[in-house]
Amino acid sequence: MLNLIIESVVFSIIMITLWMGAERLVPRLSAAIREFIRRRRKSKQNANYSRRRRKSSPPAIGPSVPHFWRG
Repeated sequence: MLNLIIESVVFSIIMITLWMGAERLVPRLSAAIREFIRRRRKSKQNANYSRRRRKSSPPAIGPSVPHFWRG
């Protein structure tokens, strides 16, 4: 019985210390995750954009050329 009590106390202390550490870490961690997601989204958009640019070959017919270059 005593063994069980000691075990539970030790476990609860470990959990509390972990929780405190996690609470201190969470803001930094969430910020890092948000930054990572933002960077990934940006890179994905850039990849799509460049792919689109490469694929589209506008027909060079008179006055429609400047419009395509602007796009």
